[in-house]
Amino acid sequence: MASSTDSDATRSRSPFARAAIVGLVGMLVAAALVVNVIAAANPRAGEGRVPFVTIYSGHRDHIDAVLVSGDGQAFAAIAQDPLLSRPELVPGHGEFAYRAQRPLWGYLAWGLSGGQASLVGWVLAIMTVFAAGLCVGAISLLLMQRGQSPWWSLAVLAAGMESLSQLTPELLALGFVAFALWLPSRRRGWAIACCCAAAMTRETMLVAVGAWALYEFVQASGPFRARVRASAPFTIPFVVFAAWVVFLRAHVGTWVWDQPHDRATAPLVGVLDAFNPISGRITIGVGIALALCGLCLWLARRDVLTWIAIAFALFATTFAAQVWTGAGYERTLLPLYVFGGIAALTGLRRHEGARTAAHTVESTPPVPPPVLTRAG
Repeated sequence: MASSTDSDATRSRSPFARAAIVGLVGMLVAAALVVNVIAAANPRAGEGRVPFVTIYSGHRDHIDAVLVSGDGQAFAAIAQDPLLSRPELVPGHGEFAYRAQRPLWGYLAWGLSGGQASLVGWVLAIMTVFAAGLCVGAISLLLMQRGQSPWWSLAVLAAGMESLSQLTPELLALGFVAFALWLPSRRRGWAIACCCAAAMTRETMLVAVGAWALYEFVQASGPFRARVRASAPFTIPFVVFAAWVVFLRAHVGTWVWDQPHDRATAPLVGVLDAFNPISGRITIGVGIALALCGLCLWLARRDVLTWIAIAFALFATTFAAQVWTGAGYERTLLPLYVFGGIAALTGLRRHEGARTAAHTVESTPPVPPPVLTRAG
């Protein structure tokens, strides 16, 4: 990891150029990780068990083995059925609609594969690499805006390893939100468009949008009407997603929440069930989340990224046990880890700067007043 002080040559470049360089490095690292995941996949793993997307229940190659290891197969199903006319691909009442509520990733795979089913898996792998690079670049811009080294953004790849290994869209969705946060307020229209794209990529990004809207409402100055006006544009991503959900209900016949599996519970019930027996992986994930939230509340309460991190922490209390035990929480809580980490890092640097300045003032000897003498 590079130090917070970049070389003079790097600093002389524009923020976009620096973000592009870091994003390219992130893309190369992501490519190496994805290639390794595909090469290590075992096509014979899980034989005798039917994956939740039926088209992968027969013979599988390495890329198919990667898809059936997680949720990547759901997006591959959308890419092979863009008209959403074959709900039998994902059996179970409500399951097809639940999977189709995240359409953007699947439709991108369909378009880039030219509708060729044999290419879908490989296209998803390439998309995952490019999404990682774009996300790293967007996070780099956000870091530089806060006076931090853009190279810290490479840590996103570690936090998003589950997304990289399953060829899922969380890094792309995170990149959309990060870019929206980086844009100046006069570009609010573009920011809202990015939020809409994030919501259609992964619906849980609406948690970030809602937290941002609340932040704008609370922080805006002026009367109540002015506060509403400041936060009102953030309702657009919710309306766009709701329209898609209604379309799915009319087209498929079920609501996205009609699926029978428990993915949400009363607060804290799921995580407590997941700790029976004790899980080291969940312990680490929860511990990091609590540490980041604590640092954010201590050092950066007024940072919009803190509001987003805390919103995801509260959202996590409703996860069912299967979300925690299946490591799905790592992909869902990616905004908490990344935005919480940026807010904590910025707060720490600001705190250290303030303490150093105060120490400098205290240690500087007072200047004696000038001695006045009578002229003449």
